[in-house]
Amino acid sequence: MIVRFTVVAMTAVLCLLMTIQTNASIVYFSDFEGTDGGWVSGGLNGDWERGAPSSYDPNDPGLPPSSSFGNGGINQAFSGNELWGTVLGGPQSNSATSGDSSTLTQTFDFSGLSGPIELSFWHYLDSGGNGFDMASVQVNGIEQILFDGTEGTFDDGGTPGDGSDDTVTFVEATVDLSAFAGDSSVTIDFNFSSTTVVARDGWYIDDVLITAVPEPASFALIGLAGFGLMCSRRRQ
Repeated sequence: MIVRFTVVAMTAVLCLLMTIQTNASIVYFSDFEGTDGGWVSGGLNGDWERGAPSSYDPNDPGLPPSSSFGNGGINQAFSGNELWGTVLGGPQSNSATSGDSSTLTQTFDFSGLSGPIELSFWHYLDSGGNGFDMASVQVNGIEQILFDGTEGTFDDGGTPGDGSDDTVTFVEATVDLSAFAGDSSVTIDFNFSSTTVVARDGWYIDDVLITAVPEPASFALIGLAGFGLMCSRRRQ
C-alpha cells in the first residue's frame, strides 16, 4: 500500500513538473505601438520604417514606372495601428546594385536560456517571387528561413491604391532558434533584398515574439531518481 501511494504521489509530482516546464516564457515581445521595439533599420537600401502603413497609387506618375507592379501598399497593421515595413505609404526601393538589402536588426542575450527557443511574427509580403526581391530571417549572419513571392493575401476591392476597401491578411511565421541557446550575443536580421527593376509593396512585420521553454528532461530525471530512491527505501 505504501509503495502504491508513493507511485501515485511521484506520478502526480512528475506531471506537475512537466506541466510547469512546458509552459513557454516570453523572452521578447513587441507590437510596435509607439515604439520601435529595439530594432534598428539599416542596409544599403534602408527601407525599413516604423509607423502606420498607408496605401499608395502604383500608377502615380511621380513614382518610378516599376512601381506599377505593386498592389498599392497596405493600410493596416496586424494588430493595433503600427508595424515595421519596407517603406510605409510607398513601394520598396529598387537597389542600385541587384541584391542590395534593407535590414532590421536587434541583438539578444540568450545566455540564460537552455530550452527550445522560438521566434514568431506576423507578416505580409509582396515581392514578386521568381528569385527577384526576397525576404529572409538571418541569425548571426546565417539564413534561417527564406520567403520568395507572396505571404498573406491582398484584395484592393477593385480600386488599387485608394485604400478605402482594401483587405489584407497577415500570416504567421516561426523560426526555431534553439541552436543559439546559451549564446550571449544573438543578432536577428529581417533582411529584404531587391533587384534594380520592379518595385512592389515589400515586407511588413508585426507582433514579433520570442519564447523559450526550459528543457523538462532534467526535471523528469530528478523526479524519477527520487521515485527510485523512495521505492528502494520502502523495500528495505
